[in-house]
Amino acid sequence: MILLSFSSLGFSFDGIHSSSFDNISVVRIDSGMFPTPIGGAKEIKSDKVAYRDRTYHYRTDLTAMEFSIIISPLELTWTNDYRYQVFKWLGSREPKEFKTDDHTGKLCYCVCVNAMELVTNCTQGYIELQFEATTPYWLTEVKTLIKDCTLANASTPISFDIYNESNVLHPKYSHDYYYFPKLYIDLQSNATNVKLINTSDGNREFNFTGLTANESIYIDNELPQIETDSGEIVLTKFNKHWFRLTYGQNIITCHYPCKLKFVCQYPIYN
Repeated sequence: MILLSFSSLGFSFDGIHSSSFDNISVVRIDSGMFPTPIGGAKEIKSDKVAYRDRTYHYRTDLTAMEFSIIISPLELTWTNDYRYQVFKWLGSREPKEFKTDDHTGKLCYCVCVNAMELVTNCTQGYIELQFEATTPYWLTEVKTLIKDCTLANASTPISFDIYNESNVLHPKYSHDYYYFPKLYIDLQSNATNVKLINTSDGNREFNFTGLTANESIYIDNELPQIETDSGEIVLTKFNKHWFRLTYGQNIITCHYPCKLKFVCQYPIYN
């Protein structure tokens, strides 16, 4: 468990800032420097063959981030009502968004997992909060990119770029920083096909053919999962190349008229 370091004195959990509780603050009960979690630990999965010194490496798994912070209302007292409100805020059984004031551009989803033991001299004191995240790394804010490609066609495709901010190797494709975004596609009345080519990923092609005009499709490329507004099953019309972004800048070409919305929340070590 890492004691999370703050240069500022505030944080938010479940969309509620710590200042909402009579300016409750992060405190340090020791002097010196404290580590800040960048990511979870790595666990090597391996096997060893008899009479051989070298182990066989299957894969490397990442464990979820864990960290703790110490908070106190400082000169205020821990009244029964104050305790009730603070513990109600922190007591969720579902993962909630956590941000520090030091870096509001990154976040994680976590649960406060300790028994929340309060250390007081009857009225004043502090509590150490222990959190476990759902990911082994931080995440960016949710980023939405909307592209109007209604004028695209096979002879004059529309090009646009998407920047993949992730610096975390993909667990399946561990040789690259692939990211698989959520994608919403609205077909037009004059189109029954979809084709996106990522020229930055070896011209990898993502396509559907023989769809219904004006269909709306939602694709979670990470799960992977496809849903349509009409309820039609369209997997057989898909080339099974789930849309992905490689590291850094990606140049995409759209070859049929449609409207696109990409929803991304990049994993980052930061």
